Amino acid sequence: MERYQIDTLGKGFSRPETELHGNSAGFAMAGCRVSYVFPCRCCPAMSKKKKVFGQVREGRALFDAGKFEQAAVLAESALGILPGDQAARELLADAGFHQSDFPKAVAVLRSLLEQAPNNHVYHNKIAVAYALQSEFKTAAMHLRKA
Repeated sequence: MERYQIDTLGKGFSRPETELHGNSAGFAMAGCRVSYVFPCRCCPAMSKKKKVFGQVREGRALFDAGKFEQAAVLAESALGILPGDQAARELLADAGFHQSDFPKAVAVLRSLLEQAPNNHVYHNKIAVAYALQSEFKTAAMHLRKA
């Protein structure tokens, strides 16, 4: 993984002598100066996150425009790149809900609840989905948790 050092004394970019591992907030000692280490633009981890962020942002714009099916396709594509992305799963659940695909929306929202079991928004959305499917007891249970 190639990284660049930015000299805090303002002398610009330089390549590190040894490969440094860590995240973008890491730093390395260079003599008596501290140089912050940032991943380069070709870093695979950062490019995946940027790509997913762009797809989710584009998908949210399509969702806001009422193009729910296209938004769901972009959300699924983003989840293919980063399966645990919360924003992509939220978009997929919202798109499924607005397409009246309630079982799919509930399944995605349940996976989101595993990460945040006390999230009242997820419980509320699940409750509405169950109520629209005439499963009122399950809807009431989630409304109590909301």
